[in-house]
Amino acid sequence: MGFSNGASVALQLALRHPGRVRKLIFASSMTKKSGAAPQFWQFMANATFADMPQPLKDAFLKVNPDPQKLRAMHDKDLERMQHFSDTSDAEVRSVKAPTLVLLGDHDVPTPEHGIELTQLFPQAQLMILPGGHGDYLGEMTASQRGSRYPELTAGLLLEFLDAPPLE
Repeated sequence: MGFSNGASVALQLALRHPGRVRKLIFASSMTKKSGAAPQFWQFMANATFADMPQPLKDAFLKVNPDPQKLRAMHDKDLERMQHFSDTSDAEVRSVKAPTLVLLGDHDVPTPEHGIELTQLFPQAQLMILPGGHGDYLGEMTASQRGSRYPELTAGLLLEFLDAPPLE
């Protein structure tokens, strides 16, 4: 079975090794280009290394001081998004693991795509949080300093992961 560039790593794992995935959190991800606003794809078509926020560059360089590795990561991520291809509905429907579709109400994937995904994943729940993924995950360039959103999100994710499977 082949996989499109659109499938997230977590989704690819659930598709390739269903017995190894007990539960899936599909966070701020999409399976189709139509799952994001056209402006996102227009931006990606012309994005450059200069568009990467400096705080993210600095954080990477603290962990790995090699600027060429930073550039390689950026270029691979950009290429992946520029060559994004849809994951078929049949592939999404084949996921056996209970799945939490998680996104923000001002995220890259649209809330409508989140709803669509909950109708495709056989055992899905939908959670839409305020803001974008940077807000609920605590990304340094997006979240408010001192925000409790990341802590609250972690608690909600643990509840999903610890809950017994849906019947």
